[in-house]
Amino acid sequence: FVTGHLSFVIYCFIANCQLPTAYSQSQVLDGVIAVVGASPILRSELEAKRSQARLDSVAFDECIALEDLLYQKLLFAQAIKDSVEVSDEQVEDEMDRRLRMWIGQIGSVKAFEEFYGKSIEKFKEEFRDELREVLLVQRMQAKITDVITVSPSEIKDFFESIPKDS
Repeated sequence: FVTGHLSFVIYCFIANCQLPTAYSQSQVLDGVIAVVGASPILRSELEAKRSQARLDSVAFDECIALEDLLYQKLLFAQAIKDSVEVSDEQVEDEMDRRLRMWIGQIGSVKAFEEFYGKSIEKFKEEFRDELREVLLVQRMQAKITDVITVSPSEIKDFFESIPKDS
């Protein structure tokens, strides 16, 4: 599944870079960088990764960030194709867990709402679909890696097979 989608994604990325200059006259609020399956990767998603890296005080590499977004969207597209499911209850439980953590970090519900400029209910409403996608990607990744078994002796053999000067 990766090869077909990836070539389409690369085409979309290249096509996006060659937009006519007539569009530069209007104000662009966001832009599609690539499309994987039915999911677009928006410029704002890449900028969000840049902002998160800044908050975490880590170096930001746009190519690596884009590769990560492409990988996530590929897993999401495969999860949809394979009918991987996440229940509404699982999404709500994870939402509540994350909100408790974030509110704990910020200090209070009021401080959280002021920081995001919206009520908890509005935040949950806006974040629900994104969280469902994250959970589907995690499920798909687990489904792929569940079939992989490597023993400690296989790992040892692998590392011993690497030439010492490498």
